[in-house]
Amino acid sequence: MKIRSIWWLNPYALLGVTAILVLFAFFTTNESYLTLYSEQKFVNLEYVLLAGLILILMAFGIFCGRQGYRQSALRKVGSKREVVSDRVYVACDIVVAITLLADLIWIGNFTRIYGFSALVSLFSPQSLSANVGVYRGESGSISGITTFTEFGVVAMALLPIVIKSSDDKKSRRAVFQAALLIVLAVLRSLINSERLAIIELLVPFGISWVALSNRKKTTLMNLIPLFAVLGLAITFGIFEYSRSWLRHYVLLMDSFPEFVITRLTGYYTTAINNEAMFFAKGEISWIPYWSFLWFWSLPGMDTVYSAISNPNIDSLYHSMLAIFSNPEFTNQGGLLTYWSDFSWFGLTIYPIFGYLIGKFYEEFLRGSWSGQIVYPYIVLLLLELPRHFYLSENRGFLAVVALVLVFFLTSRPVNKSKIE
Repeated sequence: MKIRSIWWLNPYALLGVTAILVLFAFFTTNESYLTLYSEQKFVNLEYVLLAGLILILMAFGIFCGRQGYRQSALRKVGSKREVVSDRVYVACDIVVAITLLADLIWIGNFTRIYGFSALVSLFSPQSLSANVGVYRGESGSISGITTFTEFGVVAMALLPIVIKSSDDKKSRRAVFQAALLIVLAVLRSLINSERLAIIELLVPFGISWVALSNRKKTTLMNLIPLFAVLGLAITFGIFEYSRSWLRHYVLLMDSFPEFVITRLTGYYTTAINNEAMFFAKGEISWIPYWSFLWFWSLPGMDTVYSAISNPNIDSLYHSMLAIFSNPEFTNQGGLLTYWSDFSWFGLTIYPIFGYLIGKFYEEFLRGSWSGQIVYPYIVLLLLELPRHFYLSENRGFLAVVALVLVFFLTSRPVNKSKIE
């Protein structure tokens, strides 16, 4: 089966998800916004038209990026292909080790602050509900150190390659590494209410695994998005049970499933609405902010930004949330990021962005090394686009650093192993 036939890996389909969510936010009534999310509705026709234009520009860029690739160059999933050997294993081990070290430092520091009993109590919904606010305030994270947990995004794209291309011993070790990374991510999610920590591991692992699978095309393969949505809802419900349901909503809503659906869709709807709010009432600073959140989050750079920026976009945005929206829902959306920083000039960036997506998608279809490890990251970026611009944030930028490290370690590859 060709990867091309897996429709949900197509970047056009992923842009379609964002388009559907924008329309959902647009057709949600103002009364629903006020009742469900305690905020005004800002998603109007002007915002929808601009969002549509941006999606079209990205789609055009993707189309251009995909030109020049011969159909005959496409491989079939499961066909033999040569990949780098020892250097891939070394790169994978290094990226996994960095991720594990950052995870263990985080969890170890949490245990130092609260004690081992607090770590055990994470699995008690009642105890976690009582302390979730405390843990979020001081979760044990250490700026500049524990952020390297984001290397896990790239590690999980590499591990299926190791599992499928190596001998039994290396394969079993890679399976253990993947399981350990997921377990530690679950702990971080419980400590810091950070559900994305799990998603950003499962998505690249799943995509890489599917790309290397030798199974024939089945209906089940095409239904993976349905199972993914159900899995997302279940995972979301598990974490929100102690975080929000027991603390606030058990007395406000009739059923837990209703709460899960409302809350889950609300994260996307309110993010899009917040972006529309800033589009309607915000300002554009002469210093780009949204596109370089990772830079302004570096130690000391927030002070520099406050000193040189006029207006201070971060302060302005949070003030607008307090006045017009709901400070509980802080996601700012990601579709208008370049517009919010560069106005009309920002529109020229979207086709370039789309062009790179199209290039890496075609490399992924061809089974190239770059496509195999970069495109899962792109899928994650596009899936998160309605909520925030993953590339501009700390977690997304650190994953790019990990990609650069892997390319450096595997440069001038030696073709030895084969994925069967």
